[in-house]
Amino acid sequence: MGAAGQDAQVIRQLLGHTAVYGLANFLSRGAVLISVLVLARILGPQDYGAFTMLTLVGAFAGLVVPLQVTQGLARYYGTAESESDKASYTSTAWWFTVAAQLLFFIAFEAFARWGTERVLGDAAFVPAFRLALVVMVLNSLFFFVQGQFRWSFRVREYAVATLIYGLSCPALSIGMAIVWRKPLEGALIGQGIGTGVPVLWSLWQLRACLLARVSKARLRQMLAFAFPVVPASLAMLLVGYAPRIVLNDLGSLSDVGVFAFASQVGTISTIIVIGLQASLFPFIIAHHSNPGAQQMLGRVFEAFCAAALI
Repeated sequence: MGAAGQDAQVIRQLLGHTAVYGLANFLSRGAVLISVLVLARILGPQDYGAFTMLTLVGAFAGLVVPLQVTQGLARYYGTAESESDKASYTSTAWWFTVAAQLLFFIAFEAFARWGTERVLGDAAFVPAFRLALVVMVLNSLFFFVQGQFRWSFRVREYAVATLIYGLSCPALSIGMAIVWRKPLEGALIGQGIGTGVPVLWSLWQLRACLLARVSKARLRQMLAFAFPVVPASLAMLLVGYAPRIVLNDLGSLSDVGVFAFASQVGTISTIIVIGLQASLFPFIIAHHSNPGAQQMLGRVFEAFCAAALI
């Protein structure tokens, strides 16, 4: 097959993966958006503001605690010489993430009251803070296994895990918020269960590579690549969440809740690009050294821009 034929095949595969990723994320994000509208009504502005700030802490923890080791995994997984090497990279990154998240959980569980007062300003939210810690850890583990499906081009499993997560979390959060004595705590319990289910399913699907040999040398290699990414990722997160942090400091949790509700509604348009974002990075890692790869990616970018602008 000539270079043109190979490029066409790669582009067709990329478009196919983009369609699957896009549909799965569209349905998942759509369900989450609906849950945002419903949860805001159930929780009220103050509790929804607390829910938003706990989500923010979870986002920061997901970046800082595992030191973005998944970025290093993505970098070296696609270029590994054999399946055993790929499995070793995956297992090493997985167990590092698990250990880091357990240490994070133990530390903040011990100082839950202090953390609650710093983040939410009211010790009455300590039970919700403790529940949120569990959700934060489970979310970090889910995003790891979800990413691993991407790096290994297991598109079907990625779609299934994403749909389970995107449908079970909103449904259980709303259901538990309605029936639990304290709606905020019920929403967090539902979110924890809804996250735990796809994590367990994904672990079973990935069991072969997650139980492979752990390598200290590979861990150092991945962290050397990933650690410099942490400040940039934190900067991007701060740009997105700065208004909520400022409102929480200068205003109240109710102000944060109202702003977060409006912001969630405003993110509807971003759903369109999620599919390409999810599928493109693994392809770049896998094919960047191929002859003509830059030109092929250029054509993909031109086609995407033409469609997106319309």
